[in-house]
Amino acid sequence: MRKRTLVFITVALFAVTFGLLLVKADMIFVSHTAVVEATITDLLQYTANQLPKQSVDLAMLNSKEFQEVVLTKVVDWQVKNVVLKNSVPITRAIFDDDPIYGLKADLIITYQDGTQATLAWESWRYGIVLGPIVLSLGDGPPGYIVASTVP
Repeated sequence: MRKRTLVFITVALFAVTFGLLLVKADMIFVSHTAVVEATITDLLQYTANQLPKQSVDLAMLNSKEFQEVVLTKVVDWQVKNVVLKNSVPITRAIFDDDPIYGLKADLIITYQDGTQATLAWESWRYGIVLGPIVLSLGDGPPGYIVASTVP
């Protein structure tokens, strides 16, 4: 009985330590909003803290055909209406070697010129959504601004 208790405590400590390391390495998120916030932070670094005020494929911003897209400096942003969803049922996603989940959120953006906009943003990432927990296995594209509301 004592040996079984010791094994259980050892396994539990290992699981907690491993889980904390995964959280610290941004591989496990305990909030859907935290996943989107981390992704948008990376996106803003990619675009030098600038976003457009119109619908656009953000992966194409640096291409020649999208040079007419005007980027404006972002001074503040908030995430609202977050939706994360596995691309396949969880029973298949667990056994998939490259599981994918989709992200959708509304971004409330304040630009340097003082204007505010609500951007409907969506993208995908490698990983699995397990209820409120997300196991992140890698990045995906910067995503799309599918709608923009600028007053």
